[in-house]
Amino acid sequence: MDLAELKKRFDKSREVTEEIGSRSFTLRLPTRAVALLVVESDASSGRAVYQLLIDAVVGWKGVTVGDIAPDDPEAHEPLPCTAESIPLFLDSQIEVLGALSARFLDALRRRNEIFEAARKNSPSASSGSSAAPRRSGSKGSD
Repeated sequence: MDLAELKKRFDKSREVTEEIGSRSFTLRLPTRAVALLVVESDASSGRAVYQLLIDAVVGWKGVTVGDIAPDDPEAHEPLPCTAESIPLFLDSQIEVLGALSARFLDALRRRNEIFEAARKNSPSASSGSSAAPRRSGSKGSD
């Protein structure tokens, strides 16, 4: 398997779908390292969560142009999920922003709990040993 395929599978494994009203949102949770930093710090409020949420939205269904521009002649048309449209939608739908933020943080916490439980149940955690990081793929002769 090539690296591009592996990354695609890794990204897909971090996706969750959240239903809010008649809309559904596909969120790609941040990597474990980023998730741990957010959940375990004071950054889990305000601007940091907002930016992480914007970055996490990778798809949606049921969102229309009318959600951000009710008087637009194309208000009934689906709104494409793009880096530009995500913050416009969230800023215009504060109730959805609140609900989606809460679900996003819950998903991060659940994911971190799963990782923590797996870490505690791993043989290396119970033996008390901490392995030093290994270098791989280095050039030269170390």
